[in-house]
Amino acid sequence: LIQLTATDSQGASTSQSFVVRHDITARTPLPSVVGASYASATTTLGAAGFIAAVLEERADAAPAGQVIAQSPLAGSAQTRGTVVRLTVSTGPAPALVPTVVGLTEGSAASRLTTAGFTVGAVSRSYSDRVPRGIVISQTPVAGAERVPGAIDLVVSAGSGVVVRL
Repeated sequence: LIQLTATDSQGASTSQSFVVRHDITARTPLPSVVGASYASATTTLGAAGFIAAVLEERADAAPAGQVIAQSPLAGSAQTRGTVVRLTVSTGPAPALVPTVVGLTEGSAASRLTTAGFTVGAVSRSYSDRVPRGIVISQTPVAGAERVPGAIDLVVSAGSGVVVRL
C-alpha cells in the first residue's frame, strides 16, 4: 500500500492510496542461444531479463566463442534474473602439423587428413632436384602447433625439361 499526499501552494492537501502489486514469480520463456556467439547470447539473455554465466569447453566441431549448450533449456519458463549457464566452445585442440615434404601429393593428403588437417592451396613449381608429384614445401611448416585447418602445399612439376626423341 502506498499513500500519496499532494499539497498545493495554498496549503490544501489531498491524499490518495494505491495498492501496487509486483509479481516476482512471473515466468518468461528462455530464449535459445545455442549456436550464437557468446557476445550475442549475453545480449539476448540480458534483454530478456536473464543473467549469463559461462563455462568454457573444448569442442572440435564448434569455433571458439560459440555457445554449444545452455542450462536451463531454451523454451523453459523461468523467472527474470535466473542465471543461465552457457557452455562456450574454446574451439578445437591445437595439433602438431605433420611433415609431408618429400611425400607424394596423395600420401601427403592422407597424412594430413589422418592428423585432422586438410589440404589447402596446392601450387606447382619446377625443380631440378625434386621429382614430379613430390611435395617440395608446406605452409605452415612441420612441427608448428596449429588448430587443425588447411595446409598449403608446393608440389614439384618436375624439371620442366622435355626430351623428345
